[in-house]
Amino acid sequence: ATSSSIRINFVYPLKYTIKYEKNGAIGSLEKTSEIYQQARSGITLPGVGGLTKEGYSFQGWSTSGSTPVISGAYTPTANVTLKAVWVPIDYQISYNADGGDSTPSTSTDSFGDTFVLADSITKSPSGGISYQFAGWESGGSIYAAGETLRVGNSDRTFTAVWVQQYEVTY
Repeated sequence: ATSSSIRINFVYPLKYTIKYEKNGAIGSLEKTSEIYQQARSGITLPGVGGLTKEGYSFQGWSTSGSTPVISGAYTPTANVTLKAVWVPIDYQISYNADGGDSTPSTSTDSFGDTFVLADSITKSPSGGISYQFAGWESGGSIYAAGETLRVGNSDRTFTAVWVQQYEVTY
């Protein structure tokens, strides 16, 4: 009698762990990790969940935490940590001349960037009263023309502050 043998090799699909990092955000992740099993279709990456980062908007996920973000179904080839990608939000810096002769241009700057306040402006005399520019007011504070400030987490308007000048004659 002849004997023959058959060798059967079982190939198990590989499994990879995908971990998610907040990358400076606060709040809760939609999921902290998941398992991907090789030979299955790619996975749909989670959304922003309960994460927030002041002055930034969520763009997606990447291995570096910066753009470009992964698009479409994701198919890892090893264990991987994906980091949330956050892009600074742009805010408008505008001016109200409050009767001044000119209004400085509006600018758009990103959260956390610095900007320089517009130069002083003039205001024509009215009814025998002259005016001197005293600064730019925003949020109850007065800032000097040309002062460097940091962009916060909202649009900001700076209003000209005028001081009346009187002429006294003897």
